[in-house]
Amino acid sequence: MNNYSINKHANPDGSITVTLAGALSIETCAELHKALSTSLDESQQVTLDLRAVESIDMTGLQAICSGCKTAAKMGRRYDCEPGAMPDCMISYGTSLGGPKGLICDQNDNKPCIWYGGIR
Repeated sequence: MNNYSINKHANPDGSITVTLAGALSIETCAELHKALSTSLDESQQVTLDLRAVESIDMTGLQAICSGCKTAAKMGRRYDCEPGAMPDCMISYGTSLGGPKGLICDQNDNKPCIWYGGIR
């Protein structure tokens, strides 16, 4: 497993930035899910910085997607730092059949940012 890490940073405006690095995989999924859940409980705005993500598998993508759906249900904002979507996530999402611009009906029919869309 790559050097996986999660760092939460509370910003002065009350938002939280969660920085992920290394491999997002089944081995790290439980910790990732917990970090995202607690961040959404603590703040109205959670932003992911994914620039240092080296690889991702289905469980990593599902954890991130679950956070997005949970945020939508809670009326919270959850997104990705501009320009912080790593190529490994874009190519993995595309290989799963999620083309750029895929609409998410669970999140106000906005393009799914996890498949390379833009919010």
